Amino acid sequence: MFMWAQESDLRTEPSYYAVMKTVEVTDQLDSLLAVGIQPQSVVSQPSEKAQLGMLQSTEVAARLETQVGGSAPVTVTQAERQVQFLSAIVESGGRDAFTFRFNPSNIFTFSCTEEIRGYCEPLIDAYISELVSMRTEAILTGLKNLETVLRAALIQLPKNSGNVDLLSMQAETLSAAQKLNLVVPAVISSSVVEEGATVTTVKGGSYRFGVLIGAVLVVLVWIQMAITDSRIHGKRRVLQRFPHIRYLGNNDGSDASLRYLAASIGFQATQLDVNQIRLVPLSDFSHSELQHHLQTALPTLSINLSPPPVSMGVSELMSSSESADVIILQQHVDRLNILEAAVEALENSGRRLIGITVVSR
Repeated sequence: MFMWAQESDLRTEPSYYAVMKTVEVTDQLDSLLAVGIQPQSVVSQPSEKAQLGMLQSTEVAARLETQVGGSAPVTVTQAERQVQFLSAIVESGGRDAFTFRFNPSNIFTFSCTEEIRGYCEPLIDAYISELVSMRTEAILTGLKNLETVLRAALIQLPKNSGNVDLLSMQAETLSAAQKLNLVVPAVISSSVVEEGATVTTVKGGSYRFGVLIGAVLVVLVWIQMAITDSRIHGKRRVLQRFPHIRYLGNNDGSDASLRYLAASIGFQATQLDVNQIRLVPLSDFSHSELQHHLQTALPTLSINLSPPPVSMGVSELMSSSESADVIILQQHVDRLNILEAAVEALENSGRRLIGITVVSR
């Protein structure tokens, strides 16, 4: 009854809408390993880098705007490339040998800011469909080209060759794969933010009612902030907040996860031409066991543990051409705001970041 008595012609409308959607676009090429075909032997044409350039072009923008019947600026960004661990073997002498490759990230973020919300959302969906279509056509071309190569090789081989049956099976598999749903998009997150609300035709009753509601909202927001869980439980939150920083995987203490982490660090250290790696935990948990394993797996590097960034002195924040940092998060304990502050401090001081790993034990 009170709210009804205070009713007036108070109206608020946002000045613009900020729409964002993050999508993971994956292919099914790993299934080719079942018949002995390496996924990287399927060469997409055009390349994934070229596809991103085409997607960001004005020609595609004009075509999609005509398709949805509205115009809005859509920005497309791709997360940084990732290292994929392939295998690890123990060589004579007890040293580990790793095999890995550099893969483009499959995570894309589409963002749009416009006064009319009805233009942004269908345009973003159209961009996602265009990306899936581009990726599918490029993979199909790669499958067809590889099938052609295999069938040409079959013609040249003697019929009694031991490779005929294998190549025939692989060629038939490539032919069948062309009929499958090769590219699958998955929405990681989406959001719509209303910004710059404007108020029109306000009467006295509306002011009093607005003050009361404002006070209630302040209390509700305070309660929500008090109970909101900002702890980091997995990789999704890290990838969403820091798409430009490499995610080095979850480390649960298993041999496989430790080998993967060592392989990733070793590869990045080579790329950055550094010989010292500093493990930077966000909290006071002991990571001496992890340090010992990495030092054993990477004997050519110096692996050191640092205090949390909040405890670092000026000298520990200074940049170095010979070292780089790996941030260690304790799963279910460390919080996003602490990670944000640590990344900002390290980046502002010129420190080089190899990536972030989450320890789940």
